[in-house]
Order: sequence, then C-alpha cells, then structure tokens
Amino acid sequence: MNDFDMVVEFSTKFDVPVAASPRQLPLDEFKYRHEFLREELDELVEAYEYGDLLKQADALVDLVYVALGTAAMMGLPWGGLFAAVHEANMRKVRAASDDPNKRHRFDVRKPPGWVPPDVEMERLLREAGMGPGGADGASGVG
Repeated sequence: MNDFDMVVEFSTKFDVPVAASPRQLPLDEFKYRHEFLREELDELVEAYEYGDLLKQADALVDLVYVALGTAAMMGLPWGGLFAAVHEANMRKVRAASDDPNKRHRFDVRKPPGWVPPDVEMERLLREAGMGPGGADGASGVG
C-alpha cells in the first residue's frame, strides 16, 4: 500500500471526506486544511530550532500526511499528478554557479524549452471527472 492509499484508509476510517472526483474544497474545509498544514510546518521549524531530529521527522511525516489527506478530500488522482510533476522536474537542470538568481547550491532551473506538467495534469484531472473550466467553477490548472 502506498502513502496516499494509507492516508485514504485513515480518512475512510474516521469519516473524513474522500472525494470520488476532483473538486475545489468549500471555503471552511480549505481554511481548516490550510491551518492544519501551517501547524505542521511550524512544528518542523520549532523542532529544527531545538535540534530535535525525531520531532523534525515526525513533523515532516505529519506535513505529508495532511497534504495527502487534503488531496484525497479534493479527489485528486494523486499518483498520476505526482508522476507528471516528477517527470517535468527531472527535465530541469542544475543552476549554473554564476547564475545571479541562484538561491542555494542545490538550486535547479527550468532550461530553455522546458515544458511544464500543466497539460498532462489537466488531462488527468479531466479523466478523473473534473468538468470544463475546472471543478466547482475553478479555473483549471495554472
């Protein structure tokens, strides 16, 4: 069982909504999930500041867990979306050492001609049931 399926299993057990097709969350659910994600990110920062690797690991797993739960609530076809973004990311290149916009030694850049995953992501969302113009009046992938 992959990470996403485990989170769906958890959500199902506790009656947390899992959408059958892509949808934009209602405002109250979005605000709740947004705050939940921020809380987990704040816990990561706090654990780092205390030098507590165990709590950093826990906060990172919790952050991913909440993000995956949010994706399940939105009915996102996670595996395909993740693969599309991964494939696009793998076409990026390491930032040149003299790049004035380089933020860190691990920075990567979109090379000339790089193609974003948007078209594939939109295809996957439509295949999963997103209507024209995006689910619930959303404007699609952007």
